[in-house]
Amino acid sequence: DVSDRGLRPLARLARSLTHLDLSGCAKLTDRGVSALLQACSRLESLQLKGCRELSGWCLASATPRLISLSLGGCTLVTDAAVGALCRACPALNSLTLRQCRAVSDASLR
Repeated sequence: DVSDRGLRPLARLARSLTHLDLSGCAKLTDRGVSALLQACSRLESLQLKGCRELSGWCLASATPRLISLSLGGCTLVTDAAVGALCRACPALNSLTLRQCRAVSDASLR
């Protein structure tokens, strides 16, 4: 199971990544994902389904190139995190929030 520690070398070595699927990596936290997002400025698609330790504050550092993001099952993600994401990623055209119980209609306005 990939953790924040495992993301560090990936963030350093894979700066050209455009698509990444980390679904089910339950040990990932906002700190690790934030470092990855800052290093991988070409990222267009990110799958974080089931990453239950993410609260979503890391999404404010997402690259403006991000067009697709899946947060299904990330139950700690909040309205504030979704708002920060939308401000950081104007090109976003696909967002999955299935089973994000802390997200309400307010963040989608």
